[in-house]
Amino acid sequence: MRKLSFITLVVLAMLVISCNRDLSENNEKEPHTLEEIEVPEDFDWRTYNNVSFELKGGFNSLIEIASVSGKTVYHRAYLEKDKTLNVTVPIPNFETEVKIRYMGKEVVLDLNGSILTQEF
Repeated sequence: MRKLSFITLVVLAMLVISCNRDLSENNEKEPHTLEEIEVPEDFDWRTYNNVSFELKGGFNSLIEIASVSGKTVYHRAYLEKDKTLNVTVPIPNFETEVKIRYMGKEVVLDLNGSILTQEF
């Protein structure tokens, strides 16, 4: 009998607690359409940054610019021996580093400059 009384008391307490109205007042009207949303004039809608690369290698081979995990390849090109490849690649804003693959070598570069240079 005591167990049943305790269970009943717990269930009643849960009902009383969960059935409270939200009394917080929100005077701001929430937007319901895209036109109602107020966006600052200087808001940047881009989801990527254009990053410039200067890449040079000692052999004719493919070169890849990819995410650090290697799952996403952002750019793939043919790099000629002793010639500099200048390329601008759109990289998602959330990336802070990229991996460059060339002739079996992998180099991770921080995306902290306007032009990233790598020589193999």
